[in-house]
Amino acid sequence: MKERFDDQTQADSRLAGVRVLGAINGIELFGHERSNIEVFRTLRALGAQVRVGVHPIEDNHVRDELERSGIETFSIPFGPQWSIQWVKRHPSLIFTNFWKVWTSSRAFSKQVRNFDPTHFHIGSPLVYSYLSLALKRHSRPLVYRMGDCPPVDSRFNLRIWKMAVRRADHLVSISEFVRQEAKVAGGKDSTVIYNLAPTFVASDPDRVPERTDFPGPRLLYVGAVSEYKGVGVLIQALGPLKTRYPDLCLDIIGGSRYDAVDRSKLVQVAKDLGVAES
Repeated sequence: MKERFDDQTQADSRLAGVRVLGAINGIELFGHERSNIEVFRTLRALGAQVRVGVHPIEDNHVRDELERSGIETFSIPFGPQWSIQWVKRHPSLIFTNFWKVWTSSRAFSKQVRNFDPTHFHIGSPLVYSYLSLALKRHSRPLVYRMGDCPPVDSRFNLRIWKMAVRRADHLVSISEFVRQEAKVAGGKDSTVIYNLAPTFVASDPDRVPERTDFPGPRLLYVGAVSEYKGVGVLIQALGPLKTRYPDLCLDIIGGSRYDAVDRSKLVQVAKDLGVAES
């Protein structure tokens, strides 16, 4: 896959001379991270030079995937989410987070000097918050790719989102729904560019065994294994569905270092409903 991608890069030079400096704060390969990696891969395939700031944690799957794709990375010491609840539990976070704004912006500014980008790329208001000092200082065009709706449930995070929108020279929404929600929240209009399915191969395909023990219809869920994604509702629906389709089975594929609690709860729900074997 990497060799094929390198061949594409050499064959296409429509974006020759374009240098994109981006950032991804996540360390797991969830949908947001995969889709933005695909953006950077596409830019590189069109001849652009791309460099992406990532969290310096050692076990960073995002950095690994970027580098497997031939994309340069550098470290940005991102802080956690901006949350009043977290600050109430750990008051020192208010100082830690603002210090991270300074150190993250400084790391980004250093790359601006070294890489001399023609464009900036961000994918979330959280990334904007930690790079805000650098993005205010350097006047390159900023592309803000909105993969989620505005954070209207948090006044503080919504304010950050509006700052990111004002700073952006080009707004891109991944769906018409996100575009409309952004307009309702007070943002300017954006261009809709849908996500492209990732072209890179799973790093460990042997973790997904082939199922041959269910001859009937099969449902497949691929994504984060968590309640807020509706996986619990899907498991609950399996019972009623099996009264009509006795051979129906459900495969749930996904994994994260953060999902142990949700995963154990969902396993217990399947057992309680009598559908664990399906």
